[in-house]
Amino acid sequence: MPRSRSALRRPYASPLLVAAALLAQIPAATGAVADTAERRPVVFVHGYNADPGVWGSLRDDFRAAGYAEDELYSWGYDTSQS
Repeated sequence: MPRSRSALRRPYASPLLVAAALLAQIPAATGAVADTAERRPVVFVHGYNADPGVWGSLRDDFRAAGYAEDELYSWGYDTSQS
């Protein structure tokens, strides 16, 4: 039986929601973060059939906004086991 259109979109929905939530945390206007004590570390978790490398340009955006490399974590896992 063929998969429904909504079932095909499901693997992409979670990573897109995570990316949108993360982007919402980046300060607008200046791109600078005033106080590092107010920030929380950011954890990037890839979706199905991907790896931590998919976050490269988003990590660059966070660094441009003032985040240090040690505040950004890209977590990987074996999607065939999840």
